[in-house]
Amino acid sequence: LEETRHAMLAWRTVAWVCSTEKKACDEVFETKFAPQHLDSALQSHLTGEGKEKSRSEGEKIFKALVPHMMNEKIDGTIDCAHSLDVERFDSDVAIVEQLSDIIIHGVICS
Repeated sequence: LEETRHAMLAWRTVAWVCSTEKKACDEVFETKFAPQHLDSALQSHLTGEGKEKSRSEGEKIFKALVPHMMNEKIDGTIDCAHSLDVERFDSDVAIVEQLSDIIIHGVICS
């Protein structure tokens, strides 16, 4: 749960950079968030059981937040009127999926 909060802070920091300095934002996205870098980052940080689900959720986070940072249209909808309970989890849904939803919601709706 603490790592989820750290992830939200990191993404919010990127959002702040993008809102204040377009050139720096463009450079970050060209050098770090390009598809080849994303794949490499996800591969190097994920190991063991559940690797594919975690990779899929990592991609979901990037697909939602990168367009948000670049002020582009986001696929799907985020209901910011509905807050996600970070202390209560649904046992029928993988925890990594719930955590990625919390990260996306926490960044877009903050």
